[in-house]
Amino acid sequence: MACDDSTTPTYKCSKCKNIFPLTEEFFYRDASRPLGFAYECKSCGRLRSNQYAEQNRLLVRQRDKASYWHDPEKSRRKTQKYRQEHPEKVRESCKKSTIKHHEKRRQEHKTWASKNRWRLRAKARERTKNRTPEQRQKDKDYKHRYYIQHRAQLAQKSREWSEKNPEAAREIRRRYSQKNPHVSKVATHKRMARKRMLPDTFSCDDWAYAKQYWHYSCAVCGHEEGFEWTLSMDHWIPLTDPYCPGTVVENIVPLCEGNAGCNNIKSDRAPYVFLVEKLGARKAKAKLQEIEVYLAHVAQCKSTQQSNGIITKS
Repeated sequence: MACDDSTTPTYKCSKCKNIFPLTEEFFYRDASRPLGFAYECKSCGRLRSNQYAEQNRLLVRQRDKASYWHDPEKSRRKTQKYRQEHPEKVRESCKKSTIKHHEKRRQEHKTWASKNRWRLRAKARERTKNRTPEQRQKDKDYKHRYYIQHRAQLAQKSREWSEKNPEAAREIRRRYSQKNPHVSKVATHKRMARKRMLPDTFSCDDWAYAKQYWHYSCAVCGHEEGFEWTLSMDHWIPLTDPYCPGTVVENIVPLCEGNAGCNNIKSDRAPYVFLVEKLGARKAKAKLQEIEVYLAHVAQCKSTQQSNGIITKS
């Protein structure tokens, strides 16, 4: 290859025999040579270097490691400089390496994460602490949408992990139940419906609204939630009834549970029969009508939310 500029000297590569301008663009600097440049062009030099590295991987790795530890700061500066000057090459190289060693990298990261959980948790806490309330809510909504869209895959993954780690899974469930008793109650009632092949669309938000509607007291006798009584989710039409609609918002009523609580007394009785035994025929009719108005109201609210595409917390 001839050079257009007659003032620039040329040189013939000792390997490929092509003629190039004797500049740093085509030849590497080599102070030990008379001309100050290597005898072979950059393309041939890279090819020879790659072939040597492929044939002597262990030796090259040991040499690079020794060079790094001889002057770590210099090696870091050199790497940083190269990354800044060649961002596209670095990005392309990382992409190829990730594709080629995907499973290996994944396993290495998994091993490292299991040994450094405290680091990851500290980093996550720091990242969460610096986020604004809007960003936190956005993350929360995204995670919930992801859970709704991939519920089956996540459930399968969770089951597999629980089978491999039964003791750890039991301890996690116990701690979670203590911290979130209302979630555990909802999950238990939904499972009761699924075992009977009935709908189970009742959610934590529905339970919170039910308690708020009845002023955090029993829907039948009016006992407030407190030291002596707790509010329990009652299937107004019992699950044993063939006409039971399931664990759905139009069939769950908050009843007191405790010493002579309404939920304890009602058990599997039909609503009207229970109300007559508890309040008498005259009051039973009025209370039944009041509860039916509530059930119709929440059913309408639920259908409106679903038609508007509003996601509730399950």
